[in-house]
Amino acid sequence: MPLYRSYFVTKEGSIAAWHSFHKDDDEEARGHVRATAHTPEELRALCVRVLKSAREEADPSFKRSLASYALSLAEEAEALEWRIGRARVNSETVQ
Repeated sequence: MPLYRSYFVTKEGSIAAWHSFHKDDDEEARGHVRATAHTPEELRALCVRVLKSAREEADPSFKRSLASYALSLAEEAEALEWRIGRARVNSETVQ
């Protein structure tokens, strides 16, 4: 079972805390992180930290898992930004 790390990043960009967790696959890990990160900024900050960990990782399979995890965080941040922007446009149109 792969080991993942989740980082909790302050608004200033420093790591406030982190924890490791095991999940069966990347999708389960993404679901775990989505429950802890609620804004695009939090997701992007977490992505940066995960990429840093991937660069420092020696095990190739763990490095690939981290890189995949970082990509999914970036995609989730982009999707969330789009949904937020779309909601703003829709609310402005209604008013």
